[in-house]
Parts: sequence; C-alpha cells; structure tokens
Amino acid sequence: MPKKWFWGGIGLAVVLLLIMLIIPLGSQVLTLWAYKAIGVGTGTSPTNDLLAQQIQNMLNLIDFLAIIFTAVLALAGVVGFRRFQDIEKDTADRMGELDEKRKGIEELQKDMQEKINAMGELRKYVELQEAVTKSVEDTNKALLYLILGNQLVEQKKIAEAIEAYEKVKALRPEDPQVNYILGRTYRGISSYEQAITCLTTSVEADPSFAPAHFELGSAYRNRADKLYSAPDDEMKRDEEYEKAIEQIKLAAKLQPNDEEILGAVGGIYRRAKDYKRALMYYKQVRDVKPDSSYAVGNIAILAWHEGNRVASLEAFKRTEELATKRIDSGLSYEPFWDYYDRGMARLVLGHRALALSDYRTAIDLTRSPEHFKSVVDGLQFFKEVEDKYPIDGLNEVLNMVMDASIDAEARMVAKHVG
Repeated sequence: MPKKWFWGGIGLAVVLLLIMLIIPLGSQVLTLWAYKAIGVGTGTSPTNDLLAQQIQNMLNLIDFLAIIFTAVLALAGVVGFRRFQDIEKDTADRMGELDEKRKGIEELQKDMQEKINAMGELRKYVELQEAVTKSVEDTNKALLYLILGNQLVEQKKIAEAIEAYEKVKALRPEDPQVNYILGRTYRGISSYEQAITCLTTSVEADPSFAPAHFELGSAYRNRADKLYSAPDDEMKRDEEYEKAIEQIKLAAKLQPNDEEILGAVGGIYRRAKDYKRALMYYKQVRDVKPDSSYAVGNIAILAWHEGNRVASLEAFKRTEELATKRIDSGLSYEPFWDYYDRGMARLVLGHRALALSDYRTAIDLTRSPEHFKSVVDGLQFFKEVEDKYPIDGLNEVLNMVMDASIDAEARMVAKHVG
C-alpha cells in the first residue's frame, strides 16, 4: 500500500505541471476560435463589442474554473507529497529493520560456521583417537610377535622366528629396531639379500643406529665372500668390501670403543689384502681392550703371514694366556671364540693334541654357519704361506671346521625351509 501512495503522489505532481502549462495557452486558443466561430471581425460595431464582452466573460469563467481545478490538484499534490514523505520515512524505517535483520543473519551464519569448524575439529580429534587406538593395537601385536620371534630364535627355530619377525615388520615397516633384528636373523642364515634390504631400511630410519650399520657392513662382507670368491671376481669383491668398510666405519664412529666393530674393520682390510690398515685396527682393538685374545691373536696371525715369526710367536703365547683366563672365568658370552683363539695359538706353538681338543670343544659350542666361516677364513690365511711356514695339524683342523660348517649350513637350510 505505501508503494501505491508513493507513485500516486508522483502522478499528481506531473498532472499539475501539465495543467499549469496547458490552460493559459488553451484559453488564448479558445478565444480566437470563438471570435471566428461567430464571425466577429476587427471592427468597432456595438453589436460586435457586446458579443465580444459576453465571450470574454465566458472565457473568464473558464479561466476561473481552471484556477479552481488547479488549486484542487495542487492541494492533492500537497497531500500526496506529505504522503510521499510518510512513505519515505516508512521506507527508511523498513530499510533499518532489514539492515538489522541482515546483521542478525550474518551473526547466525558466523555462529553456524563456528559450529561447523567445531564439528571439523571434533572429527579430526575422533580420527586422531582412532589412529592412536589402532597404533596402540598394532604396537601390542608387534610386541607379542617380537617376543615370540625371540623365543623361537632361542629354540633354534629360525624359520618360525623369521615368520614372526616378518609379521612385526608388516605392522611397523619402517621401525629401525624391527628391521635390524630381522636383518641380523637373515644374515645368520646366509640370506644376505634380505638382510641387506632390512638393514638398509634400519640405518635410513635411524642413521645413528651403530649396531645396524655394523650388521649391514657385515652382510656386505659376507655377500662378497659368498658370491665373489673367484679370482675373476676380485673387482666386484672389492666393491662389496668398500660398502662393508663404509658401513662398519660409520658404526665405529658412533661407537669408537667397540671391540667387535673395530675388529670387523680390521678383518675386512685383511680380506682385501690391506695388511697395514688391518694391523692398525687390530692394534686399536688391543688398546681398547688389552685383555682381548681376539685382538692379540689377529696381530699374531698377521705377523706370521708377513714372516715376522718372532713377534708372531710372542703374540700367540699371549693369546693362549688371555683365552685360558677367559675360559676359566666362565664369564664369556660366546665361549667358543675363546676356544678357537686358544686352539689356534696352541696349533702354531706346536701343541697339536691340545689344539685339536680346543677346536672340537669350540665346534660343539658353535651354531651359526657364519661363525664357522670366520674360523675357516683365518685358517686359510695360514694356508697362503704354508709352503714357507708350515704348521703341523693345520689341514686336519681345517677339515674339521669345514665339515662342521657344511653341516651347520645344511641344518640351517633345513630349518628355514621346514
């Protein structure tokens, strides 16, 4: 309704303006038409004057009526204008109300968006909680499989242990500890490719994990000895040895006083025929652990190989003393190494029967094919200079250890397959 009044006022104003323009002009035109209609000329005849007077009176009446009509229209226009002012005020009020409603809608939208955001945060929290729950469940499963795997290793059920460890790895594929344990187990059964894969994952996940670097280097060395033992493969073997040295040196940098790590570097250099560096690392082992029969024994082997018999014999005597002391203490974690060290010393010193007894005891205590291979490697090092410096009983001992190594390898494969 206010809108109709608004446009009505506008219409009245327009009509008023038109009338004020048209009526004066129309009265003049009507006067001329009246004169011509009654035949009045321009003369001064009384009759004509009378008629003219009557016509003028009629026109004056028309002008009066037009003025009255105009006044009425003007009054209507004023009323319309006032109504227009009222409409304008009402419109302004309505616009204010609309603005308030718009602000209210904006506040409502803001509140709704905040609630939507809150729902999103709640959803993220629920998803995080679900992820944490799953992670805890996976961790518990992994822990159970890990314990099972360790128990199976103690029972010498290596195939079942590896299966359990693989389940742990499936739950925690990037875990450095899991990959280390599985890689070490694979290396123990001569599965060097799988070992290298797992151990590489371990050191990539944790570059500061020294034991993983050591095991990876040892796996490279073992693979080199297994695949590239022929003279034609010397270049490939050296490449593998370089990888092995790189990893074991990283381990040595992280654990500079570890006897086994330093000795492993010396062993690789000896296999690579770099005897000077090998001797340097064996001496480092001796400095770190003066009562180590392993370090002194390897120094004695290098001296024998290089023709320094006097120094070698002195070192072998010291080796026998240190190994006997450890055997008598009963504190050795891997006593077979002590028996191997003492048997080797006694063999070089000429105590053949005692040496054979120590080797038999050591063989009975040894389970891993890798350990047998390490002993065979040391005995074959003596064989390289046998024509210059023969050792009584060397071939017999070598055959004993090689047969034991073959049997251990066969048992390991049978357990792994079975």
